[in-house]
Amino acid sequence: MNEEKLELLIYLRKALSNFKISLTIIVNINEASEGPAYTPSEKFKKLAEINPAMNDLKKSFDLEIEY
Repeated sequence: MNEEKLELLIYLRKALSNFKISLTIIVNINEASEGPAYTPSEKFKKLAEINPAMNDLKKSFDLEIEY
């Protein structure tokens, strides 16, 4: 990312005619270290974190997640 940062910065400065622009890259380690969900229960857990209504749906229809 740092290699592309310079090219992007040069482009933005020219395109916007603003040579005071700077870029800062921040990496959120917590999100990067989680990894993908593989099992159905992991997938459901991630979906429920994004949309808590998934838990209500599961309870309303008495659904079970395959393990």
